[in-house]
Amino acid sequence: MGIDWVIERLTLENLKEWQTLVSGLLAICAGGFVVYQTRAQAREEKRKRLAKFEATRTLLPLTLSELIRWTNEIIRILEALRTSSHSQHLTKAERQISTPPLPANLINQLRDLVEYNDEKVFRYYISSILRKIQVSRSRLETIDPDKEPNLIVTRSDIDNNLYDFLELGLWLESLFKFARSESNSCPEGPDWPRFGTQLSIHNVNGSENLVARIKQKMESMKSHGLERRTLIKRILSSFKRRWIPEDKR
Repeated sequence: MGIDWVIERLTLENLKEWQTLVSGLLAICAGGFVVYQTRAQAREEKRKRLAKFEATRTLLPLTLSELIRWTNEIIRILEALRTSSHSQHLTKAERQISTPPLPANLINQLRDLVEYNDEKVFRYYISSILRKIQVSRSRLETIDPDKEPNLIVTRSDIDNNLYDFLELGLWLESLFKFARSESNSCPEGPDWPRFGTQLSIHNVNGSENLVARIKQKMESMKSHGLERRTLIKRILSSFKRRWIPEDKR
């Protein structure tokens, strides 16, 4: 029963059987190591994404402030254009307005927030802001006669541009509590009842077209638990009564 007994039984067939078993065990070990490495890389990647998101989020209040400042300046310019023009169609001279540029780094910071965060509500909110910035800027460019020399621009077009930036400002301001860590959850949408406050803050004069746009928006969006009639009433009540024609109240 010594070494000689073991050697006698190490036949070629036995060696082949052991070789198959050892190969299988090695394959299982190799597969387990690959899975471990993959999970470790995924954890490291998630850690880096989270660190990048937190670093970018610390700048979010400043980013929002800069974007709101840019939005407010354009609202001021558009409102001045609305009140200074007395004809239905704007002349090319009236369309010569100078609007502040949007710093590219602000857009990049918002894109980073979308890229490095997996929360659906937050990604939707920031993506919505990015889309609204893009659409608002694109529509604003149509006022410039150098870019659209043959386009006829009406007062209604200015109203629509003004509405776009008022709504954009509302989306930006509604995110401040979350950005300042005053709220643990990102809002699903802007604080729509504050739309009327936006109009008062910017001293925006009411017009039939602008009021119609607001009503249309309120009828098409979720009222967040408020009755639509009540929500519309709250928003329109922020207009000064003299700004809305009596037959439209």
